[in-house]
Amino acid sequence: MTDAVKTVAAYYHRLNNGGAEKVMANLANIWIASGYRVILFTDDEPSDDDYFINKNAVRIILPKYTPEISHKDRADALVKAIETYDIDIYINHAWENPYVMKDVNIMKKHGIPVSVYAHGSFAYMLSWPSATYFTMPEILGSYDGIICLSRVDQLYWSTYCKYVKKVINPISVEVNRTNNFARDSSEIQLIWVGRLEFRKGYLDLISVMEQVIQRYPNAILHIVGAINENDYNLSFEKSIVEKNLQNNIILEGYHKDISAYYQSSDIFVMTSVAEGFCLGLLESKAYSLPAVVYDLPNLEMHIENKGMIKVEPYDTRSMADAICSLIENDSLRGRLSEEAYKSYSEYENINQGEIWDKIFNDIIKGNDTPSIPDERQIRKNMLDTLRFYMKMGADNLKSNYIQTVNQQHSEITRLSGEVSRLTDNVEWYRNSTSYRIGRKITRFPGMIKHFVKR
Repeated sequence: MTDAVKTVAAYYHRLNNGGAEKVMANLANIWIASGYRVILFTDDEPSDDDYFINKNAVRIILPKYTPEISHKDRADALVKAIETYDIDIYINHAWENPYVMKDVNIMKKHGIPVSVYAHGSFAYMLSWPSATYFTMPEILGSYDGIICLSRVDQLYWSTYCKYVKKVINPISVEVNRTNNFARDSSEIQLIWVGRLEFRKGYLDLISVMEQVIQRYPNAILHIVGAINENDYNLSFEKSIVEKNLQNNIILEGYHKDISAYYQSSDIFVMTSVAEGFCLGLLESKAYSLPAVVYDLPNLEMHIENKGMIKVEPYDTRSMADAICSLIENDSLRGRLSEEAYKSYSEYENINQGEIWDKIFNDIIKGNDTPSIPDERQIRKNMLDTLRFYMKMGADNLKSNYIQTVNQQHSEITRLSGEVSRLTDNVEWYRNSTSYRIGRKITRFPGMIKHFVKR
């Protein structure tokens, strides 16, 4: 523990069902073990689904940002906590949420250094172009420090902030390392971990498994993670049934502890196109699982390229081929398995307590960004990351445009059909006997009216 910091506060809206949530919980436990007092601010109440938190952590539930609750209520709760616990430094994990800058400003007004934990890639927002991306440098640049997860992000953010530090996400796993590959290849078990939301690429898994089971009909993919109700395609489960994959794709749901799933699996699969670190990939390495992943140029573990086969994003054929090559090639499977565990061991030996002691000390003292190893290569990766997400953004815009045009065309076709139907109805009425009789009957009063006017 550093003498300059005694109490550390951190914020995220909940403590379950996600990588950022798990990281905040793990860090709280590390800080407490290092002798710090830890204050955890969340919007959500404690839940049985929450990740383990040391009992010495103080958890404070903040009023949520809603139309019914004024920010004053939330501000009052923050000020009370500042005065009660004498907070020395504040870490914001909700790095993409501009609303929490109000919280950050309150900390700043009370002279508390603030840092932001950037859990994702600096360029991901380009994949869905919006004004938010262009305001992020100004927002994150206002912090006293930025904590990020790759040298690519460190290089980018160091342009806007004086102190930017790359860290390794902490994990807590109890590993009983077993090589499951001795069993028959027909029983192969695959695992995919994450929330079911668009950027995680879960929709591609249907195409991948369709191709895998053509060669290995008994292969099973376990999807471990909760559904993001705001970003979930309901047709996913329907497609699983329609394509008769219900015995090959198993939706396991959210589990606080997924060690049993890792332990019984043979290959880790990652289809995400937006990651800052990919905690699930590191966890899978702890269980010696070779991985087949979409290649993302910003990820440190992808740059290292140990224990995995990388394929181009959205290339489900190459992913299926890579999975099948691991199933049928014992030598390749064994080599990547050993590489994966060795890679994890290097991460495992990192002293997280010492790293965070230095981070706190650097931020308090206003130190500059540490040097970035292999900066020339990392600069190329940064540009590759920009190109990757810019292309994704262009593709998404094109797809949305085509979808909009198709919807408009369908509406025009529907309206044209409605006009045609109404025209036919009018013509039918005009030719009907009742219409002709009615016309003759109404003509007589008109003739009388005309005669009277004369």
